[in-house]
Amino acid sequence: MRLLCVVLSLMLCGIAGSGVAIGSEEMTSRDFAYGYMLKTPGESPLYSFPLPNEVYRQLRRADLSDIQVFNGAGEAVPYALRTLKDEKSRTTASVPYFPLYETESSQDDISLSIRRDADGTILDFDSSRVGQSEGIAATGYLLDLGKQSENTGSLELYWLTNGRHGSVTVSLQQSADLQHWYPLVHRVTLVDMEYGGNRVVQRKIHFQGRAERYLKMIWQKDSPAIELESVTAESRPIVSRQNLQWVSLYNGIKSTENGITAIDFTSNYRLPVRNVRLRFTEPNAIINASIQSRAAESQEWREQCRGVFYSVKVEGQTVQSEPCSFLGTTSREWRLVVLDDGAGLSGNSKNVMIDLGWKSDELIFMARGTPPFLLAYGSGKIESVQSASRTDMVLAAVKQQGEGVVLNAGLGKKIELGGEAALEPPAPPKPWKTWLLWGVLIVGVLLMAIMAMSLIKDMQKATDETDDE
Repeated sequence: MRLLCVVLSLMLCGIAGSGVAIGSEEMTSRDFAYGYMLKTPGESPLYSFPLPNEVYRQLRRADLSDIQVFNGAGEAVPYALRTLKDEKSRTTASVPYFPLYETESSQDDISLSIRRDADGTILDFDSSRVGQSEGIAATGYLLDLGKQSENTGSLELYWLTNGRHGSVTVSLQQSADLQHWYPLVHRVTLVDMEYGGNRVVQRKIHFQGRAERYLKMIWQKDSPAIELESVTAESRPIVSRQNLQWVSLYNGIKSTENGITAIDFTSNYRLPVRNVRLRFTEPNAIINASIQSRAAESQEWREQCRGVFYSVKVEGQTVQSEPCSFLGTTSREWRLVVLDDGAGLSGNSKNVMIDLGWKSDELIFMARGTPPFLLAYGSGKIESVQSASRTDMVLAAVKQQGEGVVLNAGLGKKIELGGEAALEPPAPPKPWKTWLLWGVLIVGVLLMAIMAMSLIKDMQKATDETDDE
């Protein structure tokens, strides 16, 4: 019996010891596939840099947590990821406008007809009153962008429809002195129409370059005249630290359930996606659809945005719907659910492409210890490198100290750490506990059998001795 207790105790100790896991503090850079040496000029407690595209190609976790920064002694240091934000938001301003008539639209010098103040702001356009009083239709408009002209990136126009939806093609000319004019936008089509049971609207005119203060908007002779209600100038898009990038997903797999068509796509990268747009294989296509995503096949689909997507050709110009925007996701699987099909996607012959728009995240790390610092990324061996509390600590430090204390780190040489082998998930753990438990049971049964046999022999011996007497 004493032997049985000793054996069971030893085996149970083995079971308890077999459950000990390796903590994240014991990990080294060799547990990651690749890395970048980091350049940290100056002296600061905090450094930051945008994650390079290559990092997203190798990450294995949906929460992007298989990343770590190590110091020169090989110690992990706290870090945080945050979304790169615009340094300032776009601004809008109302733009004054004045109707132009046929002679004024074609002539270059219209300065004599205009009264301006000392800052150049148009106060009155005398000749326009004549045209209005005579009932002559305007052939264009004069716009005054004011002092914000250098930062203006687009115009948004609203006009009277009087119940009639349609389109108009216009061009824009620009001038700094109202005497000399040259092209700004050669040809653009504005749309407010019904198409396929849905409303298609395109009210914006985007500028490719810097615009002068004064603009002449003139519509083509074969286009109907419009009567403006309002014009709004929007400042040029602010490029924070990196432009929006796009990745296209092709060869979607179609399925139909209860008459609803769904098209599934798979991305090879865990990108921080915040915008989606659709590209149709042929013009004049429009659909009402839901864009959904999920991190893995085992999860439920989650809707990211819903709306009308289109690509129509009007007066030789292609008008496309704006990309839809959302908070952001690193999902690899995407689904397009067609709610109302005006593009022939329900059949087998037509398909669509999804473009994913994304921006790199910014990584901020504490420069604890001695340099050089190393960014290590891509690992299939870990569940999570850093706790959420450490991330919160880093962001709290930035908030308390201010953005000025965060210096820019540079990317140095890319190096191979654990290589492709580090990207492979670990082999399933062997069921040591199960095996040990079965071992305990088997040994226990054997010991019980031995004890029973010994007891039987002792009883038999005692019986034989009694018979001899």
